[in-house]
Amino acid sequence: MGAAVSTVYHNLRLRHPTLDLPVIDYDLVLLIQPMLMLGISIGVTFNMIFPDWVITVTLIILCIGNVSCIEVLITIISSFTNTLDCLWWFSGTSVKAFFKGLDTWKIETILKEVVCVLFLLLVMIWSI
Repeated sequence: MGAAVSTVYHNLRLRHPTLDLPVIDYDLVLLIQPMLMLGISIGVTFNMIFPDWVITVTLIILCIGNVSCIEVLITIISSFTNTLDCLWWFSGTSVKAFFKGLDTWKIETILKEVVCVLFLLLVMIWSI
């Protein structure tokens, strides 16, 4: 518990290395925390009620269903051409956080590619 509190306290002041954003995404935290507490409560209750084999089978079914849901979500998102067109279909904090993370990932990927190209140019110059 103390390690978690000290980590959060340390990360409150940190900023994203390449973008002008905090390290902690507070909208995502507000979305995840209640579901996390609910999942822990349900998981502990089910672990006390059901035998181990029922829990294992249930987890396997959930994992297979999760893969199918992700494929459907990717298909739906890829059918839209613009992020703004997609927001009317999915309204909510989780979708906004998803697209915010997606935009951040795209910017970081471009920055990493630029750094790699500059590094290769530097190595080529040094090798001459």
